[in-house]
Amino acid sequence: MSFFRSASMAPPSTGGLAGGGSRGAGGGAAEEPGPSTPVRRASIPRSPTSERTQALKDYKLTIEYKHLKQNAPGGVLVVPSFDDLRVWHGVIFVRKSLYANAIFKFIVTLPPEYNDHNVWPQVRFTSEVYNPYVNFETGELDIRSAIPTWDPNQHFMVTVLTFVKKIFYMKDFTALRRPANREAKMIFDTDKVEFKRRVDHCVIASQETVYDDQNNSPLAFHQPSAAHDALHTAVLNMGSDGSLTVKSKDEVLRACQSARPLVE
Repeated sequence: MSFFRSASMAPPSTGGLAGGGSRGAGGGAAEEPGPSTPVRRASIPRSPTSERTQALKDYKLTIEYKHLKQNAPGGVLVVPSFDDLRVWHGVIFVRKSLYANAIFKFIVTLPPEYNDHNVWPQVRFTSEVYNPYVNFETGELDIRSAIPTWDPNQHFMVTVLTFVKKIFYMKDFTALRRPANREAKMIFDTDKVEFKRRVDHCVIASQETVYDDQNNSPLAFHQPSAAHDALHTAVLNMGSDGSLTVKSKDEVLRACQSARPLVE
């Protein structure tokens, strides 16, 4: 089963902003703007070569995103922001390990220069995560500890998302020399019971905040309603013959129709 969803993507805006002033009516020295006088700013034109280069990078990024539809690691879902192709909202559903049943949300930010040599994406967890690879204060994942040199011919977003998943299934952090969370690493090495207690705390917190959406994420979750429960029951009843395989979209539509009276 794929955990990837597509979404409409808007291209990032181009062109920078530069400060500028206004000149006097007589063509003399520039006047200092008063407290209520807005400073006019003009867009810095980009060369055609620069625009083509950026357009090519954006195109390559859309190819990477499409590639994830078949190759994203299980349990990991990412969707681009409504406003920026280079900001992705993600979530990971952890099924096993110390972090079992956690639902951790994160944001991926890709610099305009991505995917150049030594240009790393940034992954920041918006859920509370207690892990030696994650800065507890900022939520940032230490990607460079796993990929000290970014090679655009070898490393892609699927590499990063695989690492996002991997940190929650590790059984040992001994090889980590410079942990992003030194306290977590120390407690893991000296007191496994206390480490497990703190992990349990962040797992529960992730479940309790799963419906929060402070970042205008396209991956917003909503409380289940009576309609969801009715449809869930109807779909399960489709397998009353012992087969849980949905054979056609018509069967799903019939299940939806049968659930309607239960909601109304």
